[in-house]
Amino acid sequence: MNIDRRNFLKATGLTLSGAMLSACSTNTNPVPPIAGTDGILPNGYRFYSIKRNTDALPGGQGQLLRLDAAIDSHGRVVYGAVDSAERIGLYRLGLDFSADVPRVTREERLVRTDDLLDGRKVVELNNHDINRQGQLVLAVKVDTEFLVKTTDDHGNFDGGTAPMKMQALYADLGQGLTRVLREHVSNTEGHEFAGMFGDVTIHENTMIFAANYYHNTGGHKEVRQGVFQLVGTDGTRASLVVSSGSPLEVSASAAMISQFGLLSLHDGGQFVLQITLTPPVESAAKFVAGAAQTAVLRGNLNTLAPRSLQTGAATTLRVEATSIASGLRTREARAIGLTHYAPRSGPNGSFAHVLNTENAHALIINNRTVMKTGDRSPSGRLVESIATPQLASDGLTFFMVSSGSSIELLVTNGQQTRTILKSGDVLVNHPSPIGDFIGMGYTAMHSDDQGRLVFVVSHEDDTQSLVVGLPV
Repeated sequence: MNIDRRNFLKATGLTLSGAMLSACSTNTNPVPPIAGTDGILPNGYRFYSIKRNTDALPGGQGQLLRLDAAIDSHGRVVYGAVDSAERIGLYRLGLDFSADVPRVTREERLVRTDDLLDGRKVVELNNHDINRQGQLVLAVKVDTEFLVKTTDDHGNFDGGTAPMKMQALYADLGQGLTRVLREHVSNTEGHEFAGMFGDVTIHENTMIFAANYYHNTGGHKEVRQGVFQLVGTDGTRASLVVSSGSPLEVSASAAMISQFGLLSLHDGGQFVLQITLTPPVESAAKFVAGAAQTAVLRGNLNTLAPRSLQTGAATTLRVEATSIASGLRTREARAIGLTHYAPRSGPNGSFAHVLNTENAHALIINNRTVMKTGDRSPSGRLVESIATPQLASDGLTFFMVSSGSSIELLVTNGQQTRTILKSGDVLVNHPSPIGDFIGMGYTAMHSDDQGRLVFVVSHEDDTQSLVVGLPV
């Protein structure tokens, strides 16, 4: 078994553009625990399989588990799976933790491709997220009532028609899935949505999402991508937070935001965004040689933009945002490197991301390097790759590393780091050892207020498990 860095990132859903065991620990450039939390590492964790990829699904037979498992504060797990008919679905199960082994008490299908939403067939499930209360936001593609002519391989009309496909945003805030937005709907600010919903996230009663929209420039429609915020399910009230075409800093030759990647929202309106930058020709020298021209922005939804990010239009940018890391040679680029990705925000103003250079990865928490490739993991293996961090409510951060021959799930409080699961370990209730994959990173809520976490693993017998880990 060999796990190279590129395949490791691909397996965990990351790209370079825009889930009772070892208790050993190590110190790596200590970071103080987050203010207001204890940041105390549990003595260990017990890991249980609560669903296998070959188990029955509500309305189908399982085939493959996706990497988007999340848990809310009520002990309910939302996860994605592909059934034997190759339909992709989102499912929710309830867990009883009172017995020796967590027990599934209820399981339901939330939505699946080929289901109908508002009378329209779902053809694709895209990004989704849940909050602590289990409320869900989901981007989908559906067929519409409109038909388009079909063509043959040479582009000639073949006499047939097919439903036009449309992107839409749905949310379940307790009353079932409700359509929030679709293409060609305008918000109260006059922005018409052009489809192509990107990452979505929800925290408490606020959601933020990336979406393409039409921007009028000199009487012409120009497609831009923006990040919007919304409370409730009336998508016309979604307001633009920041848009492509905005400058990263005050300068006539400032790099411009061109695209948004992962979004993360937490308490008090604080957020972090991964962005891709487009530099004017005259400012190309400001970028680190070979950089992918990415940055991570930190901001707050509840404050106004400083002059450094105003673009002249009152509704273009409504947030205070600063670059916490970028490939730019600026004073704000506290961690300069080729690519900055996987940003996450957490309690008490905490934030984290992963930095990639030509030769190394580094996990950065609150602007401090916690671990980098070339370090030894707590189990003694040489770290070759680092994947998405997950900031928990108790001041702990979970993340994965690859040694090339093993995958490890680690937890850190910034001062101590422990390996809590790795290839070759065995779950309490599954005899086959963990294989070459532990998957978490697609959603924000991989852990709940009790410190329980969920993710997906592969086993050496070629099966998969949806896993819950309980601190002890």
